[in-house]
Amino acid sequence: MLLSFFIGQVMGTSVGTKVFIENGWRAGAGLNMGWYGLQLLILLVRGPHCPRYAWFGYEGGLEGRRSVIEQAAKEKDTKKNPTDLGVKV
Repeated sequence: MLLSFFIGQVMGTSVGTKVFIENGWRAGAGLNMGWYGLQLLILLVRGPHCPRYAWFGYEGGLEGRRSVIEQAAKEKDTKKNPTDLGVKV
């Protein structure tokens, strides 16, 4: 991960400088807006429930609240095993 940050910074500084020198500040600003758009697109593709080492996180649906997802998982578990009502004996 550290290597990817370094490569991103080097690429961003070299590309950004080249675009700024050759085309001016408006092209440089447009390039930066393009980077922001790419970051947003990647975040949207990843989804709201993406586990740590996965790229796609829409397994839990589009709901953004974790409590709703956990409640749905509990309901699904109780439907799967109806004899266990959560009472400890």
